[in-house]
Amino acid sequence: MSEVKKPTNLDNLERNRKRLSFKLSYFINWVMNRKPKVKYLGEKFPDEPILFLANHVGKKVPVKIELYYPRDFRMWGTHEMTEGFKAVHKYLRGTYYHNKQHLPKWFACVVASLAAPFANMFYKGMRLIPTYPDYRFLSTTKISLKAVAEGKDIVIYPEDSSTGYKENLEYFFSGFVSLLETLYRRGTDMPVFVSYFIKKKNTFVIAEPIRYSKIKELYGSDFNTIAQELRKIMNDLPNKI
Repeated sequence: MSEVKKPTNLDNLERNRKRLSFKLSYFINWVMNRKPKVKYLGEKFPDEPILFLANHVGKKVPVKIELYYPRDFRMWGTHEMTEGFKAVHKYLRGTYYHNKQHLPKWFACVVASLAAPFANMFYKGMRLIPTYPDYRFLSTTKISLKAVAEGKDIVIYPEDSSTGYKENLEYFFSGFVSLLETLYRRGTDMPVFVSYFIKKKNTFVIAEPIRYSKIKELYGSDFNTIAQELRKIMNDLPNKI
């Protein structure tokens, strides 16, 4: 008897996307979220994988990208969203609704209990790559490199939203720069597209793309410096239209 193949993460992703529960949650999100407008300030997407940076705007932007992003992609998301119902509920209750949306703890618990079953169904089928604040970030990089090798874009929300989602972004984590540097050392000079979603206009503004080699030329080699310079570019995008 031949050995049964153990499903890979991608196998599980594709299987989950075919489940009725995901299709139902996908349809509900589609009904509730209008297709956004897109304003390019430079070239459109090239025929190669890109790094797409976006602001978060609560759950608004990740959902719109999952529904309407025009290319094959994988999206970074905090690891709790990929670890099942209990982890999702805990994350929604403590981190999302209380710390970021500033709901009272008791009300955050109620809302999380109502939202977690639906959110868990949707998260299971989303194209998420789990991110971590410790050594496990190596697995984030490994999965991302594999996705890029398969021709997929990488979508990342680099803002620090620990105290809530702000229109003017105050700080970028630099993990995405680490990924760019790793790709660069392996021979891939990835184009970076910085975007900003304007909620009131339901519009993505997308800056002129810039390759990582040019970013290094402009801002040097320090990961944090690069991250904050790209944050400034993102913050300025609403003023461009």
